[in-house]
Amino acid sequence: GETSKQIAVNVIGDTVVEADETFAVILSAPSGAILGNDSAFEVITPSVSVLAEFPVAVVDKVATKRGTTAVAKAYLDFLYTPQGQDIIARNYYRPRNPEVAARYAAQLTPVNIVEVGKTFGGWDKVTKDFFDNGALVDELLKEVAAERVN
Repeated sequence: GETSKQIAVNVIGDTVVEADETFAVILSAPSGAILGNDSAFEVITPSVSVLAEFPVAVVDKVATKRGTTAVAKAYLDFLYTPQGQDIIARNYYRPRNPEVAARYAAQLTPVNIVEVGKTFGGWDKVTKDFFDNGALVDELLKEVAAERVN
């Protein structure tokens, strides 16, 4: 009988900058079979991605008001330690630390990175051309919606 089965996962082109995407498959209650492995985990990595570095900061006014300045600064510092970068990599985000990135090279498929400023003229232009009302993202979403109706 059949011992394996491929499943197709349709991925509609992304228009949002994000980390690699993941999905999991869990099988249960087989009929007339025993499952050797009842789950799978897969990462979908784009071939090209935009370098989107998300800033982190301690907001002094808020941290002071809440009495969390020390812990907020410690967390911020921890993010860039090898241990913090390791947690980032284990969760399929791309670490900035080259040694940690090298350790996770097999897990993190190489991606061609483009920089917003060099490639698209900066974030103000990207916002206008891609994300304003009626811009490219809206047009793409209309196309996707039309394809789903047909």
